[in-house]
Formats: sequence, structure tokens, C-alpha cells
Amino acid sequence: SNAGEDVTVTVVLSEGTVAYGPITQKWKIASGTLKGTVYYNSYGTSLAKNYTGGLGGFNKFGGATLAIRGSSTDPALVAGGDGGDAQCRVCHSVAANGSVLITQRGDAYPGSSAYKLAAPISETQMSPTDGRFTWAAIAPDGQSLFSNAHNGGALSGASSLPSALYALPGGTAIATTGLPAGLNASTPVFSPDGKHIAFNFDAGTGADQRSLAMIDFDPATKVFSNFRVLYTPASPNVAVWPTFFPTNDGVLFHLQTVYNGHDFGGTRSNCDSAGACSNSGAHAELWWTDLSATPTAHRMDNLNGVNLPTGPNEHGADATLNYEPTMNPVPSGGYAWVVFTSRRLYGNVATINPFWSDPRYHDISVTPTTKKLWVAAVDLNAAPGTDPSHPAFYLPAQELLAGNSRGYWVVDPCEPSGDSCESGDECCGGFCREGEDGGALQCTDQKPVCAQEFEKCVTDADCCASAPGIHCLNQRCTTPIPR
Repeated sequence: SNAGEDVTVTVVLSEGTVAYGPITQKWKIASGTLKGTVYYNSYGTSLAKNYTGGLGGFNKFGGATLAIRGSSTDPALVAGGDGGDAQCRVCHSVAANGSVLITQRGDAYPGSSAYKLAAPISETQMSPTDGRFTWAAIAPDGQSLFSNAHNGGALSGASSLPSALYALPGGTAIATTGLPAGLNASTPVFSPDGKHIAFNFDAGTGADQRSLAMIDFDPATKVFSNFRVLYTPASPNVAVWPTFFPTNDGVLFHLQTVYNGHDFGGTRSNCDSAGACSNSGAHAELWWTDLSATPTAHRMDNLNGVNLPTGPNEHGADATLNYEPTMNPVPSGGYAWVVFTSRRLYGNVATINPFWSDPRYHDISVTPTTKKLWVAAVDLNAAPGTDPSHPAFYLPAQELLAGNSRGYWVVDPCEPSGDSCESGDECCGGFCREGEDGGALQCTDQKPVCAQEFEKCVTDADCCASAPGIHCLNQRCTTPIPR
């Protein structure tokens, strides 16, 4: 079915002697393999228990950063551990090449640690511990970061120092030119090619704490230029948590439509308690904009689930319960792929109030919270002002009873020549080919006659079968035409 043809699905339901249906739909299965790893926050994970006071079976529960890899059936613990809140590791960012992760430290809050993700994983505590590295944009090569800065309300652990460039893993300042004076770039992110940074325009000349803005960056000269506002939403909406398309020509973002009163750009309920105020909270939709001279923002109705059935327990507005998107830097099957947080209904499995996700105030040890990660395909090269998204699906391998959020999708740390592989994006040398004896696939830095999908390239001509439509995107051969 993933050769590209439509799959016809017909469902008939029976109750006693009565049949209901048939309901028939056609689905298209993308002809490609989803690559990389999703790193995400989890509260209630069974892999790290560092908080007490949870209800029911969550008397002791955990806050940690977990990972779901391509063929995983269960998540893996990456940062955090058992013990007190000193072992809590949740608020994080990751380099697109999968080399480094930065997360807040429970024992030095709002300090941060940098984790080297190539095995064996190692942790380096960053200095100073004043919040400047919280929610940072990490350069695609993992060598530096652009700091998050926030004055406009409560963004957990954020610093109000103007945004700047710092080296990794230690956090030493890097001299740059061209940054506007007093610029606070909130929830920033690098483009996959490292040449642009998008962010919420929190402070600086003309800032409104609502607009989505962007600035260009030269990684070689460390020069910033061409600051511009991409989109200003109608008040009181706020554009936050941007992520670039893998083609570097568009930005997908979280548009906050209902503020919970205490958590800027957040996903939580209106209060941290078990009272009536925990029955409602932040609402958001996922939108996108092109990066032309006159960009046009548009809501992604298919991804948001605008036409999905609604349900009881405050699930009448599930299409506005979508948050914190991150796009995979590697296209697959002719599509870009995005992982995001949603509080929508999950069939008849997770159906409780969408904002009941804190184990301290609601018992989610038996009735799962709906706060989970979802994935959707997005068309490449979409026309501005259109909806390029497709219906979302639940990300497999999550712990069903945990509250999961802030998925960050990146490629895996590269493997050296001689190691086994499935495709070239896994290899430091850029290519994955049969060994000299014609046996299993191995990583190599030997350039072949032409590069296959996911292998390293400089121009379209480097890619095998470039004429039918395989192109070189972000130094990887890929098929931009849906299959």
C-alpha cells in the first residue's frame, strides 16, 4: 500500500442483529520511511520518577525528556532520572543533526544542561544559570545557539536578556554584528540550512509580543541582516513556537487564540489545581506562512482537525487544541512531516477533559490524558494562502498514561564509515552502500556515481534520477513530489 496507490477502507459496525454502514474512505499511504528521532517532554512517565503527590497510581511520577526512534515500540529515557526534582529534565531544544540537546535542570533552575546525543550520552552543565539558554534555537550543526529572550509574561525559566549567539556546549558568547538593538527573540528556531531564525517578536523597536518575525544569518561571518515581520495576528492572538519547512521557504507556527492567564504560548489549564479553573485552558491552532516579500499566513485546517467529530467532556473545540509544532528536517515520500502536541480526543481511549493532564490534581493513572503527540504530512512547495496539510495520526510508542508534549523531530546522530545503515542520512560520510563483499549496507564516505534518496549532495545533478524530480534539499537528495 505504500507504493503510492490509494487504499480503500470499508467499515461496517454491528450491534446485536443490526448493521450500521458501510462507511467507505480512500487513504493515500506515502511511499517513504519517516526518518530520525522525536525528543519530547513527558510528565507521568514510568521511566523516571522524581516528583511525589500524584493521584492514584501516580503517587510518584516523573518529568523527563524521552525519545521515540523510527521503529520503536516504546520510548527511551534521554535526560532525567529517579530521585527528587533535581533530576527533572523537560524543557528542551535539539539540533537538527541530532548531535546535542539542551534542557532545563531541576537542580539549577533556570539553568540548563547540554546533552551530547551520540552514544554514550553525556551531560555538560552550562553557565551561567540565569535562563538565557532556556528554549534556545540550536544551530543545525549543534555548534552554537541563539538565545531565547522574553519580557512579555510568564515563559517558564526564560531570561529577559537580549538574544545573542553562544557556543556549545559551554555557553561562551560569540561576537556577532547586525542584531537590532534590544531584540528579544522569543521561542526562536533556526532554519534547516542555518541561514534564518524565526521567532515571536517580544522586545525591540516595534515589538508587540504577538508577531512572527525572522532575521537572516550568515554562519560563516556571524552577521545578522534583513530583519522583518512575517505575520501579525489580530489581537489578542499570539504567534509563537515557529518551525521551518525542510525546504527553508516556509514557517509553520502555533497561533495562540485563548490565553490561560499564566503561561505564555503555553498548553496548560487556567490554574494548577483541581478546581473548576482546571477544566479549561490555552487554545491554539497551527498555521503556516510563506517567506516571500509579501507573505501570506493560512490556517492548516486538515492538520488541526476542523472537520473531525466533536465529543463530550469539553471536546467541542478540539480543532483549537493543537500546539508546539516541529518539522522533520528531512522530507520523505514527497512530504514534509510535523510532530505537534494536541489535547484532542484519541478515539474511545483518551476521552477525559482535555486539560486534565497534571497527575497532582487529576487521576490519569487509569483514564489516560489526551495530552499526546500527533504527526501530520504537509505538502512541499505549496501555494501561499492554501492549506497544504493532511489529517494527523497519533504518534506510536508513547506511554498511554503519560502527559506528553513539545516533540522535537531531528535526524539521528551520524554513524562512522563501516557501521551498518539503512540510508545515507544515518552516515557521517553521507552515503550508505553495500560493503566490498556485496553484503549488508554500510556507511561510507566514498562518493558514488550518483546519490540515492537521503544521501549527501550539493546540487540536483548529484542525485540519481534527478530528471524525474529528485532534488538536493539541505544537502540531501529527496523527492519533493508526493508519492
